[in-house]
Amino acid sequence: MRIGIDARFWHSSNTGIGQYTKGLVKGLAAIDRKNEYVIFLRKKDLEEWDIGAPNFHPVVIDIMHYSFAEQLIMPWKLLTHRFDLVHFANFNFPLFYPKKFTVTIHDLAYFVFPGQRLKGRLFKWGYYLTMWMGVKRANKIIAVTKYTRDEIIRLLGGNKKKVKVILEGIDVARFPNPNADPTSLARRLNIKHPVIFYVGNWRAHKNVPTLLAAFRELREKGQKAQLILGGKTSEEGLQLIQHHPFKKDIVVAGFIANDELPQYYALANVFVYPSLYEGFGLQVLEAQYMGVPVAASKTSTLPEVAGVGARYFNPLDASEMALVVSNILRDSRLQKSLRERGYRNLKRFSWERCARETLKIFEEVVHG
Repeated sequence: MRIGIDARFWHSSNTGIGQYTKGLVKGLAAIDRKNEYVIFLRKKDLEEWDIGAPNFHPVVIDIMHYSFAEQLIMPWKLLTHRFDLVHFANFNFPLFYPKKFTVTIHDLAYFVFPGQRLKGRLFKWGYYLTMWMGVKRANKIIAVTKYTRDEIIRLLGGNKKKVKVILEGIDVARFPNPNADPTSLARRLNIKHPVIFYVGNWRAHKNVPTLLAAFRELREKGQKAQLILGGKTSEEGLQLIQHHPFKKDIVVAGFIANDELPQYYALANVFVYPSLYEGFGLQVLEAQYMGVPVAASKTSTLPEVAGVGARYFNPLDASEMALVVSNILRDSRLQKSLRERGYRNLKRFSWERCARETLKIFEEVVHG
């Protein structure tokens, strides 16, 4: 088979979808020497391209996501390669591409939390049309969780027979030392108390304001702790921190590079994921791999992904969130139990397994 993969989310700055794209392609490169792959990247992605398999060929197609060029130019560029199949690692496929293709849909977050991106009428209709057409026209659809599969069927009328659940994995190469020494980082950030850690973007559905409210309540009840917030910030979140009574104990880390992330996890006493809606939640698996006790929202995909390796809270209830986090910080036996359960939960997730199941989908589409 000659397979094209739209991997324009390859760069590490694209966080979740970027990790999925890299994990899938690297998994395929590890197991498949028979089929030929053309991997489409943005120009900046080449600095992070590290696959040496002879049947995997990087090709630059420097077209922005969600752009008119993606819809008008990209189909013709794809057609020149005469693929048996093209796989789109995210829903934004070019509507005029007429050949066989598969698509991964990570979530339907914009349906529930449109935020700033969908304020424009043109972008909103473009998003809905692309998502709907992808579900209708794709030969097969990959959903990264059962929750997302059910959302695709319920909200977009997806055909149950076309939607396949394939769980993601965790790229352990990003964490070469799960026993990373955080001493220098603690000194640089002036850490003196137990650390509550969050990393992810600060979009509305990530629920950072409620986490800040929970941190205030936790501190007011006498729990010593410091809060580290990683990821792309928001104006609302920064303003809340500016007026927070415990702002001196809040560290805004911003975007955390891959080589520094293990130290942040190693520094954490508890990892908190307060999201109102999540397509997967790779950070939860990262925390479990690094041996950090996890507290997470009992909503959308998170109970499915974190499994027995987390304690859960209502993400709309700051008091309940504060109580769950405080209980973890105060109870060493609970911390140990969550670590052990986290390691056990990780056995369900593997990029190799993801790649094998995805390759099987490719073969079914091409060979019928």
